[in-house]
Amino acid sequence: MDRVSAYKKVEQLKWLVQTKSTGSPLQLAQKLEVFERTVYRLLDMLRELDRVEVTFSYLDNSYVIINL
Repeated sequence: MDRVSAYKKVEQLKWLVQTKSTGSPLQLAQKLEVFERTVYRLLDMLRELDRVEVTFSYLDNSYVIINL
C-alpha cells in the first residue's frame, strides 16, 4: 500500500472510530478492504498521526478514542 492509499485508509478508519462503527477487527478489515494485520498497522498510524489513544470497546463493539 502506498502512502496516499494508507493515508486515505487512516482517514476512513478515523471516521469509523469517531462514529463507533468499526465492529470487530475482522469486520473492520472487511470494511476497509484490507487484511486484518493491516488494521493494526493503520490503528498504529492513527495513534501516531493524531496523537490519540485508541482502544477496543467491547461495550460498543468498536474501536474508540479515549479522552485522556
